[in-house]
Amino acid sequence: MAPQAQAKSSRVAIVAEVSGDVTVRKAGGSKSYTVYEDMSLNEGDLVSTGSGASLVLRTADHDDEITVGENAEVSISDLTNQGGGKTSKFKLWAGSAWTKVKSLVGSEDDFEIETPTAVMGVRGTYLYTSVNPVTGQTTMLVAAGVVSATTVTSYDAGNADKPNQERQHVTVYPSQQINLDSRTGVSDLRVNVDYVNPEEIVSSAPPEVIQALLNNIQGLQQENDQIKQKLKQGSMQFDPSGILKINNNDDLNKVTQNFDALVPNLAKAAVDSRKLSEKAIDEANQKIQNEQRKIDLNNVPPIDRSAGLDPEVAQLKQQQQASEFNKAALEMQQLAQMQQSLGEMLDKLMAEKQKIDEANQKALEAANQSAMAQYMSQLSGEQLQRFLDSAAANSAPQGGGTTASGGSGGGGGSHSSLKQPPSPTVTSPQQAATGFNPAVVQARAPEDTELRIYNGSELLASAPGAGDRDVALTLKTLPEGTYNLTVVAVRSGMTSSPVYLPAITISDAPILISPQTDLATNTPIIVVKAPIDTKVKVMRQGVTIAEAAGQGDQEVSIPLTGFMGGVIVLDDLTIVTDRGGLLSAPVAVPKITVDQSMAIFLQSVTRQNNAVTANLAMKHFVKPNAFYAVEAHLVYDNRLSYKGDGTVVRSSDTVFGSRSQSVERLMQSAGAAESELIYAASAFGADSGAIEVPGEQALVSIPLALSGSDVNSLNVKLIYYKVVDRTGKVIAEVNLASQPDALPVK
Repeated sequence: MAPQAQAKSSRVAIVAEVSGDVTVRKAGGSKSYTVYEDMSLNEGDLVSTGSGASLVLRTADHDDEITVGENAEVSISDLTNQGGGKTSKFKLWAGSAWTKVKSLVGSEDDFEIETPTAVMGVRGTYLYTSVNPVTGQTTMLVAAGVVSATTVTSYDAGNADKPNQERQHVTVYPSQQINLDSRTGVSDLRVNVDYVNPEEIVSSAPPEVIQALLNNIQGLQQENDQIKQKLKQGSMQFDPSGILKINNNDDLNKVTQNFDALVPNLAKAAVDSRKLSEKAIDEANQKIQNEQRKIDLNNVPPIDRSAGLDPEVAQLKQQQQASEFNKAALEMQQLAQMQQSLGEMLDKLMAEKQKIDEANQKALEAANQSAMAQYMSQLSGEQLQRFLDSAAANSAPQGGGTTASGGSGGGGGSHSSLKQPPSPTVTSPQQAATGFNPAVVQARAPEDTELRIYNGSELLASAPGAGDRDVALTLKTLPEGTYNLTVVAVRSGMTSSPVYLPAITISDAPILISPQTDLATNTPIIVVKAPIDTKVKVMRQGVTIAEAAGQGDQEVSIPLTGFMGGVIVLDDLTIVTDRGGLLSAPVAVPKITVDQSMAIFLQSVTRQNNAVTANLAMKHFVKPNAFYAVEAHLVYDNRLSYKGDGTVVRSSDTVFGSRSQSVERLMQSAGAAESELIYAASAFGADSGAIEVPGEQALVSIPLALSGSDVNSLNVKLIYYKVVDRTGKVIAEVNLASQPDALPVK
């Protein structure tokens, strides 16, 4: 017999907490009401939070909680009892929310968080969800438990009347997040899942939502402990629709360690961004009984981003990254083509405008000449002579000149000296600029004119026009400040219409070129620009530790020396200019960590008959100076040469040879007397995370061929190396050209 039908019955959600401007639009209605504590909400109700507002909703019969942050919209799409199960479905249209779902009693229980791009199926889970109101991107982070994320993509398979749907789902585990964007589809949803990015999560989450996570820290730790126990006992397996593939206990341990590292990393990111105070962390720690599991902001365990990652998923991610790179390259190419087309159109418009301006100018000149001729034709001979003498006197250069004379027959002549000169053309600067004294302006004007630059009525510079050639006008020394200058052309006492220059800011403060961000290196160098007649000083706690002469717009490198090994943190440096004892405003320098223990060096140069091997090694590159790419340059005279095809013989004993997903290359550039060899290496894929060399480890063995048998004064020299991390940040960059690391060939 058919089973007996079970009728649905409605349930309610209770407003447990409310802060700020929060409103609700009841199901089927158009009017909004202010939300208050203990208010009952029903299926179909839409809740909106204003700026700085927050809300905590709790299902009345199951104690599930949703903490909703500011500028959010949440609707209750399903809140019912049916048969033996409870259905709770909420849709997050915008904003962010923290969800705590009590363990579902039976298989018929159903709890979902839906966004415009995905549905999150939840079972006994703590999770964070956000929807970017501008891009529509959904971000979901699992803090404890397991979530099945599902997307539905509609598409036309050749028949507009019969649209199809493609459903994809992926399983997301603790410490993992998924980013979904309706505008970019993928063939496998697993490429959108990765381990947590704490800074990204914290940047999108309001403080109330982050605080809700901390308030539940003990519960999520307990739930993750249960999951870890089941995984270790084998009573639970990772879903193949996720990104993990566990091959051994070591893989499993790394994955579960990430479970525990999630909250400390989020807490540190929240404190660093000032969304939470350290006091909030202390209060959260009071809820944790196990001392070893309390949050220590000074000792936050890192997230291992490659822990248990399925090699197939890693390959899919690489392919997706390559596809996105190619797409971006294509878009850049299309943009360049559009810019070229726009440039060509602009050139045509400018050419047409120039033709119109020239035609108008000719018409104006013809009208002026006609009017002048008509006026002069009405003068008597004596009046005409006085008029010509007056015009000649006005056009004569200062300090005297000849007076023009003419007979009565000159009445119909052309007098170009009486015309207003055309406005000059400014070629530099083309946009607002900041620079030093003396500032230089470049402009063009006819050869029979004089270029003049004014600050109000004050003349700053002048020079004869040079036709189609640029004229450099060096301005007089100006006090610090921003100036709106004008340039004119003057001919025979007549001044052109003024041309306004872009704003020019004169400053004595130095301009910091590098470093632009925090830097760890073993050879610290500060690169600046500063006025020519000043000294640039690097100051530490009011004491000058290095200085150099300013070179204007030319960059000046200032090495910092005198460090006696070990690790030194320079987080209080500033640069100033000194002009005759008058110091400029200070410019802060990002933190520089000087670690002179880490290095790349020539370990040995060995010879066997005509085969020479140069061995490079690395030492002491550990967090936070872990890296992923290296470049090193060797120099030797032409008795030695590299004959290979650029490939490097792989060795499991070397830094990159021990990684399956890495590439190493050699390239020689031969000169007249010496040759330079460049070694470059990089990790990629699953091995592209931070590489560490805690002690000393071989880097590469470079085979060289010896011509002849003379090795007298034959050296291999290391002249330069550079080490960068995954983001391209320079970990170490050393130029040894003046004092190379050299070893003789023996």
